[in-house]
Amino acid sequence: MGPTSGTGRRPPALDEATLADVATNLWRARKKIAQSAELDSRAARQADRFLGSIEDDLALAGVVVQDHAGRPIGPGMPVEILIYAPQPDLERETVVETVRPSVLLNGRPIQTSQVIVGQPVDPTPTATDE
Repeated sequence: MGPTSGTGRRPPALDEATLADVATNLWRARKKIAQSAELDSRAARQADRFLGSIEDDLALAGVVVQDHAGRPIGPGMPVEILIYAPQPDLERETVVETVRPSVLLNGRPIQTSQVIVGQPVDPTPTATDE
């Protein structure tokens, strides 16, 4: 028997949009903790472990969150590109920031990732190049 509310009735099943929101907020919380300068604190490490457990539970239920940061952009990549940003240190178009992650449910996308893509900058020709 599954969880019930105080009235004895089962809570409604989560719809895919709500499930994607939960997974996205979990992803954001973990990123915030990872970026925190106070990650050395016991409380931050404990919170990260709890969030990791939630992420593991979601994965067991078939929910997978994908952060595309650092991945090269290729044809058919299931992302929504919000903006292209010149990046002199890149050799090919690469996701430099994930604004919203992809969320999959049992291998099927229920949320498309939103990303910022870095583009290589062509070197400016100098007088000696001409």
